[in-house]
Amino acid sequence: MELSQKELDRIEDIFVYFYKEALSDRYTSTFFYSPELIPQLVSKQTKLIADFIGSLNDKNRLKKVKSRYKHAFKLHWNLDIEENFMFESIDFIEKKLQMLIDEEELNLPVENVEALTKELKDQNAVAYIEGILEQLIFIWEGIVKNSPSLSDGVYEKHIGFYQDILKIIQGKKTERRISDFSSCSVGRYFYSVKFLVKSHPSRKLINFIIHFHKKIHTYAEIMVDYFLSGDYIKALRMARLMALNGYLFLILSIEIESKWLMDRENAFYQFISDPLFSDRIVSFFFINKSRRKLEKELFTKLSQELAHTINKVEPDRIFAYVEEEKQRLYIVIIEDSASFRKELMKKLVSRINNFLKNKQKKYNKETLKNLFKGAVIDVPYVLNNGISNRYLSLFFNNLQEVLEENQEFITYLSKTDILDRVVKETKEHFMYMKFFENLEDEKQLKLELFGQPIYNLKDGRQYYGVEILARLKNPEDNSIIPAFKFIEFAKHTGTTELFDLKVLSLLMDSLKNSKNIKSDRFFVNLFPSSYLSEKVINKIRELSKIAQEKNIEVVLELTEYENIGFDSLSMFNSLKNVYVAVDDFGTGSSNYDTLSKLSKEKKVKYLKIYGKFVKGLVEDDSYENTLKAILYTAKLLNKTTIFEFVESKETESKIKKLAKEINYSDILLGQGFYYAKPQPLSDFV
Repeated sequence: MELSQKELDRIEDIFVYFYKEALSDRYTSTFFYSPELIPQLVSKQTKLIADFIGSLNDKNRLKKVKSRYKHAFKLHWNLDIEENFMFESIDFIEKKLQMLIDEEELNLPVENVEALTKELKDQNAVAYIEGILEQLIFIWEGIVKNSPSLSDGVYEKHIGFYQDILKIIQGKKTERRISDFSSCSVGRYFYSVKFLVKSHPSRKLINFIIHFHKKIHTYAEIMVDYFLSGDYIKALRMARLMALNGYLFLILSIEIESKWLMDRENAFYQFISDPLFSDRIVSFFFINKSRRKLEKELFTKLSQELAHTINKVEPDRIFAYVEEEKQRLYIVIIEDSASFRKELMKKLVSRINNFLKNKQKKYNKETLKNLFKGAVIDVPYVLNNGISNRYLSLFFNNLQEVLEENQEFITYLSKTDILDRVVKETKEHFMYMKFFENLEDEKQLKLELFGQPIYNLKDGRQYYGVEILARLKNPEDNSIIPAFKFIEFAKHTGTTELFDLKVLSLLMDSLKNSKNIKSDRFFVNLFPSSYLSEKVINKIRELSKIAQEKNIEVVLELTEYENIGFDSLSMFNSLKNVYVAVDDFGTGSSNYDTLSKLSKEKKVKYLKIYGKFVKGLVEDDSYENTLKAILYTAKLLNKTTIFEFVESKETESKIKKLAKEINYSDILLGQGFYYAKPQPLSDFV
């Protein structure tokens, strides 16, 4: 049936009126970038209606018209025109056409108008469903492609889920069934150990992300059913709900992955110490004991390959990941059955051995053996021995030291002697950290000062002074803890300044309260960074005044190997009874210039020779030339040398011999266990 020109003109009037109203509306007017195009739109849309009516009895022609309708509605989708507005517009056209029929200006059966309306709405719905799916796929692909942590196969398969639905909608897929949410790759992933570990920092989001994923599948199934039954409008509503949950699912996926990437190691520690999982866990831990750049790069490369291989063994029960910066490979097995856990361990060890064996074709066997040092950790045993989540970082640090000493490729830490050693050290280290984090609280540990005598080795052995040493006292058993065990934790906790202020305060109190000071010189070793602290400098000024009152000398030890900006230490020049000793002399050369400058001010009086040189003097003759050079430097600069770590008569004899060989005539000082062990400060004040 073809329409007359008069009928076409009346239909055209409908669209002229429609666009006039649209241009006056604030919302709809935004879709028209050029009002000059409206006459063309009116003409095209009038023709589309005429073509539909004219093709009602011609199936092939009708199919082409429907395709043109879908294409037109896809353009509306691309313009972001909301579908409800489109449906309202179609209703408006239907109403106007019905009026023309009632007024006998359009000779057309009512059924034809109803068929037209249905076809317009159906094609609009189909075009918008395709647009929703294409947009969802585009956004997911862009984010997954640019997020390495999401590009592990699982989320690519989720994108494939949307692509399969799009093929069904477009009639390109003969299999019309879509996967169930529990059996799809993402659904299985939610119950894998990998997801449990990675989502642990975002535990509150787990139920939400599973809920959104389930809704995606539910709405997708309903949408496909509606679509295949020809109810395209209902299918469109389901597509919108599916997409909404798809975007919420994507947002939470990004959030979970981001939190995991922010602090993966801590997230791993939290997971293995979680009571919900800890009794079912065995953990593997591999480290690179080498610090050479090439071997670090090799470890990173091979451990990433190994992690990828391991994650394919039993993805639901095993997860491996690499900490590149710390050069560590973490692996976790989670399984309820103890016997099956053992089987998984054997399977995993076999897979690791085969992997490294294959790599021997390309890399040296000894290189690989030294590169990878691993341990199998009985997690429940560790946790039951008091190593909580707060301890785990220290535990793995201490474990790394054990592995670096070990010759075995994999150490099974069910041996209580090895594991107990690491657990004990971890508890001690945590105790030191707590001490430095709460320096004023001495309920657990108490800071006390000890002293070790320094002797003049020329003309016999005469008492010369004392070095102040920090010690911690454990009130539980009154044991005394030497500084080498705890001093590094002051740096880790950022409390070096507070610690040194406390050391200075204790020393000053002892000197002020003493009526019979037994030593003329007190050597004090502070952290290099403390000399840049105004509070510490003020404390040293107070100490200088006490030294003048008590007629004693205070010698501040500066560590040669740390560059702390010695130019800022000009305040030494104005302090009376305060002198400087360069500690660990011989370990670097960066401070020779500073030494020269300070020596002109007569403040640098002493060079404390690096203890390693002194300790090695007996066992290795090569140290003799090194010490001769240092003694000769001291002689030229007119400085007094102090030999630390003198632990035997033989060492003392060699020191005197070296001094004699270069005609070193200045005072020669010695300090070490050969002369005296550290004693409480009260013995010296």
